[in-house]
Amino acid sequence: MPFIAPIIKELLLLLRDRVGLIILFLLPLCLVIFITVTQPDALNHTQKLSVLIVNQAKTPYSKAIVKAIKKLDGLKVTNKRYKLSATRRDVAQGKYQAALFIPYNFNKKNTITIYLDPTVPDAIKGQLELTSKYLTQTIQVKAASQRMGRTLIKPTTIKSQYITIGGNFARPNVVQENVPAWSLFGMFFVVIPLAGMMVRERELGVLQRLKIAPISNFSLSLGRVIAFIILNQLQLWVMLSAGLFILPLFGLPTLDLSGHVWQVLIIGVFASLAAIGFGSLVGSLTRTYEQAAFIGPFIIVILAAIGGILVPTYMMPTVMQPISEFSPLHWAHQSFIEILVRHATLEDIRYYLLALFSFFIGTFLLSLWIQNRRSI
Repeated sequence: MPFIAPIIKELLLLLRDRVGLIILFLLPLCLVIFITVTQPDALNHTQKLSVLIVNQAKTPYSKAIVKAIKKLDGLKVTNKRYKLSATRRDVAQGKYQAALFIPYNFNKKNTITIYLDPTVPDAIKGQLELTSKYLTQTIQVKAASQRMGRTLIKPTTIKSQYITIGGNFARPNVVQENVPAWSLFGMFFVVIPLAGMMVRERELGVLQRLKIAPISNFSLSLGRVIAFIILNQLQLWVMLSAGLFILPLFGLPTLDLSGHVWQVLIIGVFASLAAIGFGSLVGSLTRTYEQAAFIGPFIIVILAAIGGILVPTYMMPTVMQPISEFSPLHWAHQSFIEILVRHATLEDIRYYLLALFSFFIGTFLLSLWIQNRRSI
C-alpha cells in the first residue's frame, strides 16, 4: 500500500521529536489536573470559608449560637476571645473571610455583627446572613420553651459590614478584583515575544555577531529587560483603562485608582520583572519558536490557576490553597487586592514585592547562565 511508507516516516519523525511529544501529552495532562483541582466543587464543598467567632457575651444563648455555627458544613470556624479592634483588623487583613462578633452588651441589644473581608462575594455574604438569622430564630424558639432567659423575647438583629484595613467599611467591587487579575494574566504573556525573540536571535546568529561589539551579555540582557518593562507597562495601563472607560459603558462600576496610582505603578513594575524573568528563562531553555510559543503560555495558565486568578484562593480545595503561595501571579494579584480592595499600603505588601523581585533575580540569572553555557 503506497500510504504505509509516509505513515512510518511521520511516526519516526514524531518519535525523534521528544520535546514535541512531551508538549503533546504531558503538558495537556498537567493542564487538566491543575485546572480541575483548583475549581470549586458545587456538589462537594471541600473548600471551607474561614470564619472567626468572637463571643464576648458568654451567655447561654450566645454559647448556643456558637455551638450551632460550629456544626455547619462549609465553614472553618476559629473561636477566640478578641477585642473588637483585633477582630476588625484580622478580617481586614484577610486572615479570616468573616467574623461573627457577639458583644458584651448582647443581653441588652441582641445584635450580632458579621464583619467580612471585601474580597468575599455578595452571594456568600447573603448566605451568612440568612444562616445566622435561621440559627438564632431556631435557638430562640427552643430556648423560649426552656425559659433560658427573658432577653430571648426580643428578636436578634444580624448586621453585616465589609471592612478594609484602617477600619473603613467598603463594598466589594467586581471590577476592582477582576481587572487587575486579568491584566496580570495578560502581562505574563510577554513570554511569547520575549522568548521568541531570544530563540530567533540564536537561530540567526545575532548574538555571535554582537559579541564582536564591546558589549557584554549582561548589558544586552539588561537592555532587553528595560525595553520589555516599558512594553509591559503600556500593556498594563491599556488594560486598566478598560476598567476606567469601557466597562462602565456596560453598567459595571468604574475601576477606582484614586490615591493608588503610584502603588499600582510600582506593583506593575515588579510584576513586569517577574514576567520578564520567566520569559527569559523560557527563551533560554527552548530551542524553537514553536516550543517557546506553546510552553510559555501553557505554564502561565497553570500558574494563574493555582495562583487565584481563575478562582479565588479561599474557594479552592483546602489541599490546593498552600500551593498558590508558590505562584508569581498570586504574589502580584494579592498585591493588587491588598492595595485596591483592602486599601493597604506598600509596607503591607512588601513581602509580595520582595517575592516578585527574588523570582526575577533567580530566573534572570539562571537564564544568563544557560545562555553562557550554550555559547561556550
